[in-house]
Amino acid sequence: MYPTLTKKQKDILEYIKVYTQLHGYSPSLEEIKGQFRLSAISTVHEHIQNLKKKGYIHNEINQARSLRPIDPNLREKEFTEVPLVYALTNKDVLEINKNQKTIPVAKELLTKSGTFIGLIVDTTTYVEHGILPGDILILKESPDIKTTSLVIVTTKANRVYLYKASPGGKFEPIIKQQPALKNLCLKAVICDLIRKY
Repeated sequence: MYPTLTKKQKDILEYIKVYTQLHGYSPSLEEIKGQFRLSAISTVHEHIQNLKKKGYIHNEINQARSLRPIDPNLREKEFTEVPLVYALTNKDVLEINKNQKTIPVAKELLTKSGTFIGLIVDTTTYVEHGILPGDILILKESPDIKTTSLVIVTTKANRVYLYKASPGGKFEPIIKQQPALKNLCLKAVICDLIRKY
């Protein structure tokens, strides 16, 4: 069960939902302050932070009017939201995803514990290996590498490569032209691929 809300938190959450449906974007903190005749923006901010902590809303980092109610159907034990932190460009460079959003992921696709992030594929480099532009790779930052793992590694120049773990603790590049692993830094294990049709 998600934590219960105070009456004021329920009212603010409902206002955000209705406002967003009417306008296509969320209300500003100033508009929330005016709607509920609150004394200061800091009071609004406190209510918003409590709604976020309790899992009822999400907002994009450093982006105005980005408050987003989380779908109540996804607030069940079966799902979690994974942040889409990176984008893999056509030059095989790992970039911070400027439009940081989250994606709902079934918990059964993830291991019980760990830090998970999403990577949006925006390159044709791995098409022959079944990874297409637009795919989202769910990555786990983990030192636990199994012999069947696909792993993401980076160079000092932030170029990205995919390797496959093989028996004996060795790693083989998926694409033969890639540099030897000794020159690279192990970043994360690919634990799922999400594709939208």
